[in-house]
This record gives sequence, structure tokens and C-alpha cells, in this order.
Amino acid sequence: MQRSELTEQIGKVNLKIATANKELEELELKYKKKKLEIRKYKNEMSGLKLELQELDLNNWKEQHKQEKIKNVQKQIMKKYADPNNEYYSQEKKFLNTDDLYTNYMERNVLPYLD
Repeated sequence: MQRSELTEQIGKVNLKIATANKELEELELKYKKKKLEIRKYKNEMSGLKLELQELDLNNWKEQHKQEKIKNVQKQIMKKYADPNNEYYSQEKKFLNTDDLYTNYMERNVLPYLD
């Protein structure tokens, strides 16, 4: 081979190397862009997870508050709905009798004043 042919081949190989390097740089840029995009999506996902946790916490607080209210209501019902409680036991006596007129008169008895 002659010197001119070898220099031509070296020039062609150098061009191929240059184009391959250019493609490599473009691929590296795309790779970096994709990495940044993935990082952006991961950050967005983390933010959404935090919002979900906040919603769960607020939901739990609301349920806990409702349970407290229900427990207070149950305690009140236990106190006043107890059959041994005097407030309701008097009314119960009147409701158990059969004669409505007698019930009415027993509840509305006026003391006899001499």
C-alpha cells in the first residue's frame, strides 16, 4: 500500500471515530435527560406519597374523633337508659298498667289540701 492510501484510510477511520463520538455524546445527553426525568418523577411520587399520608392521618384523626363522640354518647345512654335509673323507672311503672285513665290520673294526682 502506498502512503496516500494509508492516509485516506486513516482519514476515513478518523471520520468514523468522530461520528461515533458525536453519537456517543448525543446518547450521553439523552441518558442524562432521562436520568433527570426519572429523578423528577421520583420526586413527584414522593410528594404524592406524602400527600397520601397526610390524608390518611387526617382521616384517622377524624375517625378517632368520631369514636370518642360515639363513646361519650354510649356513656350518656348507659347512664340514662339504665332500667334501674329512677328518672325512667317511674315512667315505666305507669306504662306497665293497662288502664289509660288510671295511668293518667296516677301521673297527674294533685295533693288533697285540707
